[in-house]
Amino acid sequence: MGTHNNFRKFLPIVFFLAIFLFSMVSLTSFAQGTAMSIGDISLTPGDTTTVYITLDEAIDGLGRFDGTISSSNPDVLELVSISPEAVSQQFLQVDSEKKDAIKFKLVDLGKKIDPGDKRVQLLSVEVKGVKEGSAELTLEGIKYTDEDGNVIEPKVTPGNITVESAQPEEQKPQETQETKDEKKDTEPEETKTEEKTEKKPEEKQAKTEEKAEEGKEDYLPELEGIKLKLGKSGKVTLSVSSLPKGLRLAQVWIISSGGVTFDRVTVLNPSYSEVVKRSDNLISFRVGDFDGEISPETGNLKLAEVSLKAVKVGKTDLRSRLSVWTDTGERVNSQGEPATVEVTIGSIGSSTKPPKDLNGDGLYEDVNGDGELTQGDPFTLAFNMKSQSIKNSASLFDFNWDGKVTFDDAVELMKKVS
Repeated sequence: MGTHNNFRKFLPIVFFLAIFLFSMVSLTSFAQGTAMSIGDISLTPGDTTTVYITLDEAIDGLGRFDGTISSSNPDVLELVSISPEAVSQQFLQVDSEKKDAIKFKLVDLGKKIDPGDKRVQLLSVEVKGVKEGSAELTLEGIKYTDEDGNVIEPKVTPGNITVESAQPEEQKPQETQETKDEKKDTEPEETKTEEKTEKKPEEKQAKTEEKAEEGKEDYLPELEGIKLKLGKSGKVTLSVSSLPKGLRLAQVWIISSGGVTFDRVTVLNPSYSEVVKRSDNLISFRVGDFDGEISPETGNLKLAEVSLKAVKVGKTDLRSRLSVWTDTGERVNSQGEPATVEVTIGSIGSSTKPPKDLNGDGLYEDVNGDGELTQGDPFTLAFNMKSQSIKNSASLFDFNWDGKVTFDDAVELMKKVS
């Protein structure tokens, strides 16, 4: 009897421990390894670029994703807009759009994201640099459910955004009244007379244009454009147009607006180099001319080769920025013109032209590339499902939205023809 009473005495404690252990198990099930990351970039004041929110690993797929993307310092970095990448535009709802925060809801009704998928670009965020400084892009108020409706708490890695001036202004020393008077007394009479003569507008304009042209050519990074097929890799060469005062040290930033990712960089000249940072959309590296390989007045220096991989059909921009410390110790900052990388799909089967998206819905109905939707398109798809072009771009031919390309997609496409 005494033993039974003792058991009843400890029953509440046992019950509490059971509840606690059940809670711990439940919490563990919420954090199943799903992770997200936001890209790191560098840009200049007034410049607009794209940052990607990437689903690093979808352990149990994606059902719905609510959240708010926010800038920690809107005085430095403003948010402009947000767009879906992995799903169609119709499945994104933007609840509020401000310079410091954009609140949204995203659903994967078409099941584009399968359990176990990695490195999925969920969303693209257009941002604008306002002034020099740094800001953090992060996700707040996250509600994430898997395909079965289970709540998951994904781990989020914020993005670090740096806004740097492309060309710092040189500060001229202020002249005191004493300096002005001294300068006035020492000037020759001929100079004073010449200053009184007003120069013609044409002469002023010619002189201004000449100076601008000279500054444009010095230490200007130049990237070449390239065409790539989806899933393939290629290289672009980075050159520097002119180095009138040589090169002692330099740091380079190359930024992709999306569509291609960076594999690696190979520095051609000088001998010493190191990669500072590399992500899908940014690569930054330093070089040092410790052996005096690069002499002053060097022109058109081939600095490096950058390896790219095409991951999304369309045109994307590559932007380059350069900071150089010359042989005389001066620092020169410059920014090159964007280079265009065009990502295309290879032709399918016996077709000689690549497929096309005829209505802008993200699906390529014109499979044989003849410019129209006919019965030939589902037949071309059905007989070439194992082709490399379709394998590398399966989401473009997934007409029944099941996350893969099968004979059912050819049937769906035939319905569109009908």
